[in-house]
Amino acid sequence: MPEPPVTVAEARERLGRALDTLVRFGASRRLHQRQASAAGTAISQQGFRLLRVIDETGPITPTELARLTRIDPAVVTRQCRTLADDGLISRARDEADGRLSTLAATDLGHQTVQRMRLVLNQHMQVALERWGESDVATLANLLERLEADLRAIPYPDLPTEP
Repeated sequence: MPEPPVTVAEARERLGRALDTLVRFGASRRLHQRQASAAGTAISQQGFRLLRVIDETGPITPTELARLTRIDPAVVTRQCRTLADDGLISRARDEADGRLSTLAATDLGHQTVQRMRLVLNQHMQVALERWGESDVATLANLLERLEADLRAIPYPDLPTEP
């Protein structure tokens, strides 16, 4: 039976609710713990966010890492200390400016990122296995477009009440 038509306003409301649910789903510590366990690691959620960026960018300063991840610099420092203690990243003096340190993923750190990605990709594959290829491609394209538009457009100010 075909779904009843919805208005654009109803569709926007449904989209907002679905995105809110997905954001909460992605931010779930319990879910992250299950993903990490499946990948054979005990890395924290914030630790993984940082490690993934370090692995993707190559050597990076803690200041730049904090800026890219939008995580408080003090939290970055603490998390990176843990990542280093766990052998997932290395810290070295910046060759151009000895006052700065740079962070880089170790082989173990790179393997951890790869294992987490594999778990996440396999989960996504199972979740989408009943979807057609064109539906998956369309969803990916539309979400990327929505992300770009939401980043580019500022929130409108509501009129003040007298």
